[in-house]
Amino acid sequence: MARMYPNPIDPDTKSNAERRLYAAFRDSLDDTWAVFHSVAWQGLGRDGRPRDGEADFVIAHPTQGILVIEVKGGRVQWEPDYNQWQSVATSGQVYSIKNPFAQALDSKYALLRQLKAMTRENEFINLGHAVAFPDIPVSEPSLGP
Repeated sequence: MARMYPNPIDPDTKSNAERRLYAAFRDSLDDTWAVFHSVAWQGLGRDGRPRDGEADFVIAHPTQGILVIEVKGGRVQWEPDYNQWQSVATSGQVYSIKNPFAQALDSKYALLRQLKAMTRENEFINLGHAVAFPDIPVSEPSLGP
C-alpha cells in the first residue's frame, strides 16, 4: 500500500474523481511510492511575479521519479473552435474549466524550480506531468489530439 499524504484523505475533499483516484493509488501502489494529495505551492510565474498554485496529486518513487497529476471529473471535453475546456456533470450542467494540461505543466515546472534550488547543479530530476479524467473512457473523441 502506498504511503499517502494526508492519510486519510481530507474529509472536505469535494471532488469524487479525486477521491476515487486517491483510493486507486492507495490500493494499487506499493509502499515504495509516496502519494501527496492537494499539494499547494507558491512560486514565480513566467512573468517573474509571485503566484500560488495547487497540484491535485504528486506521486513520487525513489527510482521511477515524480509525476504531477491534474484531475478533472465529469464528462470532460474540449471545444477546439474556442480553445475551451468544459466538464459536464451528471446533471447535464456544463462548467468551463481551466486547461488541465496547462495546469499540470505549470505545477510541474513550479515543483522543478523548487527541487533544482535544493539539489546539486546539473543534477537530473525525473519529473513528468499528466492529467486524469476518471469519469470518461480513454477513447473519448471530444478531447482532441
